[in-house]
Amino acid sequence: AEVRDLDIRTYGNTAVGLGMLDWSGTAAGSPFQGTARFQHVWVSREGSWQLVASQLTNQPAFGAASGRRP
Repeated sequence: AEVRDLDIRTYGNTAVGLGMLDWSGTAAGSPFQGTARFQHVWVSREGSWQLVASQLTNQPAFGAASGRRP
């Protein structure tokens, strides 16, 4: 997996991470690859950061419709 276009915004003890994820691998014996836009919400508790919410949205494949990478 490769993260790109990462933007982290902090609000006191809360942080929001936004970016793109290019990934590939094998799941249940079948290869996959794709790109997803993500949003992660982290909260600092007792000296460590804890992921409290995560959302991924699949993006169109390169060359689909617009011919550009999302």
